[in-house]
Amino acid sequence: MKRIIKTGLIIAGIAVLLFDAGCRRRDIPVLSTTAISNITVASVTSGGNITDDGNADVVVRGVCWGTAQNPTINDSHSTDGNGPGTFTSTVIGLNSGTAYYLRAYATNGEGTGYGSAEQFTTLGSAPMATTLDATNVTASTATLNGSVNANFLSTVVTFEYGLTTSYGNTATASQSPVTGNTTANVSTDLIGLTAGSTYHFRVKTVNSLGTTTGSDKTFTTLGQAPTAATQSATNVGGLSATLNGTVNANYLPTTVTFEYGLTISYGSTATATPSPVTGNTVTNVIADISNLTPGGKTYHFRIKTVNALGTTYGNDMTFTTLGDLPVARTAEATNITNSTATLNSSVLANDLSTVVTFEWGLTESYGNTISGVPSPVSGNENVDVSANITGLLSGTSYHFRVKAVNALGEFIGDDLTFPTNAK
Repeated sequence: MKRIIKTGLIIAGIAVLLFDAGCRRRDIPVLSTTAISNITVASVTSGGNITDDGNADVVVRGVCWGTAQNPTINDSHSTDGNGPGTFTSTVIGLNSGTAYYLRAYATNGEGTGYGSAEQFTTLGSAPMATTLDATNVTASTATLNGSVNANFLSTVVTFEYGLTTSYGNTATASQSPVTGNTTANVSTDLIGLTAGSTYHFRVKTVNSLGTTTGSDKTFTTLGQAPTAATQSATNVGGLSATLNGTVNANYLPTTVTFEYGLTISYGSTATATPSPVTGNTVTNVIADISNLTPGGKTYHFRIKTVNALGTTYGNDMTFTTLGDLPVARTAEATNITNSTATLNSSVLANDLSTVVTFEWGLTESYGNTISGVPSPVSGNENVDVSANITGLLSGTSYHFRVKAVNALGEFIGDDLTFPTNAK
């Protein structure tokens, strides 16, 4: 009897075990999502940990992601093996600068379980751009400057520039494209600009997430119409003078001339030395003029300067030419012999080159001419002039006089006589 009871208990126990094994509840897997790491502009690392397979084999696992809060396997997802435990998932091909949700998943015969959703944002954003002051500005060139942060995305950098805020011209920065996530200085060199002009410019940056422009700035190219001042004339003579002036070319090649004449209409022009003038300093210039009318003639003159941006005149000034008719005085003859004599005179040239001769002969009609020594005479002081004559008749009286001629006319000295010695 005891043996029958013991056998019955064993059979009952086996029945309970078989019933329990056949009726244990199955469920979807239970898992957690691994913390997000290694975020880049297009990828991220995560994964999961399956803590309960739901009493059924996990046939596939991975992560799913999307821009909605609770992504599912109907969204983008990875496949990272099967079975319970931990796994790692690397997600690629993401859009930069975008907010995503990601969670782990695991699928068994009962369905799909999900971990908690983790939010992350891929690196990258529209670039940052700052316009900096222009440098190396000349009359026709300038360097435009800016600073750029590409915000992790390859960024094309240009400068817009022109005479208005509409710009109209574009120059690529020397450092374009810019990458990374640090502030980088960028620049471009401009040529062929218009002198003396104000230019607007700004830096412009473009990456896959947007376009950013820096603030508008301006610079003014060097150069303006020249400045000029007429200075007093020097070396004024009867027929010539030196005209003087000062010029600042204001960075542009500047042609310099002098206008002069007997009225303020001038009428004559002389090129200055030096001309053209360049640079940005005050330069002395001169012009030597000749063939003037002597004898107290008043001349007007002024300096004229011309560059690409305009014409400037100096003030009108005057000078008066020197010169007058010469003055000549016949002096007593000397060194008289029976056949020779020295004729003498004193001549004042009155600042004009003066030719001096002596007329001589047996009567006041003279008939003979000889050049004085020296001749011509110049300056404004009395000069002794003489001439030796020969072949005279002994014991004979001779007439002579001095004659002085310059650009304004002639002057004839008094008639004098001398007798030659008798043999």
